[in-house]
Amino acid sequence: MTDDLAQARERKLQRQGLLSPLVGEIAEALVELGGTADRDRVVDHVARRRGAREASDALRRELTQALERHCRQVALEDLSPAFAWGTRTWSLTPNALAFFSKHMRRQAGG
Repeated sequence: MTDDLAQARERKLQRQGLLSPLVGEIAEALVELGGTADRDRVVDHVARRRGAREASDALRRELTQALERHCRQVALEDLSPAFAWGTRTWSLTPNALAFFSKHMRRQAGG
């Protein structure tokens, strides 16, 4: 059952144009944090959503690498970016924040 849920989530994220389920988790966390937040706060938020008290170093690396790969791929394909990111702060662009916020409200039934 868990594998089915993970596969369904991955298909949903790919339809949304996200290259990795991890990037989808980052986007969801950023929406919940108001669209922009310190990288460590985003990673800790993802960890809490997964049921952990705090993020491990492995999760921190995994999410950072996933977002870096995503942003490089978007740039290579000359696509409109959904993220603005620096070494310490991650953000959704205004259009991406509006899109993901609307989508998450619809998913929640509201």
